[in-house]
Amino acid sequence: MVTGPGRQPVTAEVIEHVFPAGRVDAAMLPPSVLKEVSHSPTAMDAVKGKTILYGGAPLEKATGDLLTKHGVKLMDLIGTLTSPLEVFIIKKLFAIEMQR
Repeated sequence: MVTGPGRQPVTAEVIEHVFPAGRVDAAMLPPSVLKEVSHSPTAMDAVKGKTILYGGAPLEKATGDLLTKHGVKLMDLIGTLTSPLEVFIIKKLFAIEMQR
């Protein structure tokens, strides 16, 4: 496990330094940071070929498209369920009843 620098928030600049130095294979980042990364050529090189889990908010399609074209594997970790199959799987796995 690699952690970033102390109390400094995660930014594209932090990713540019931490990913190569820590030999990071995967990370969990908020969509706002992924958007910032998608606008930084150096940060994009740092995340190339990595697996990035994101959640807490939707990821903009344009950002996701840029990242995946650069070889990033994206996984939505936390967010609203979007398909009936996902709802079915969650209900079966956790034996819960979902209500509107």
